[in-house]
Amino acid sequence: MLFKYKESAIAYQEAIRILEMVQLITEAVIVFSNGNNIPTHYGGLISELERLYIGVGRYTEALVLTDKVLKYITVEEGRACVYNNKAYIYRLMGNKEAAIKSAKRAISILKKIELQDGAMYSNCLEIIADIKGTPRKNNLFEETYYF
Repeated sequence: MLFKYKESAIAYQEAIRILEMVQLITEAVIVFSNGNNIPTHYGGLISELERLYIGVGRYTEALVLTDKVLKYITVEEGRACVYNNKAYIYRLMGNKEAAIKSAKRAISILKKIELQDGAMYSNCLEIIADIKGTPRKNNLFEETYYF
């Protein structure tokens, strides 16, 4: 069990239930507007729901949300963030190949927009190094999920 206290598990599940309802309503708005109206809270809603899914070990559902949100992101740094998050989730799932692939995709985007000096870039390098068993000298890796 992921939780020390039963109350924590119940709180997580209740938060997930509520956010899933809000997600359904929000996605109905998007569908009825033919994708022309993306509510401003949608990104934050999806990020919070992903984080809760990760907290309870529902990694597959978290990955589904990352794929959903990719359809709406137009800023390259945001796309890199999503691929970094996917790498993190795949790593938690033990899917090393997919984690490396997602981390490399994020790195590629970050290089393209010349953002190699940030924590996200370092995290991607650390994920790859950690999976390959060759930790970097300046081991800055933290279990970081970007929202």
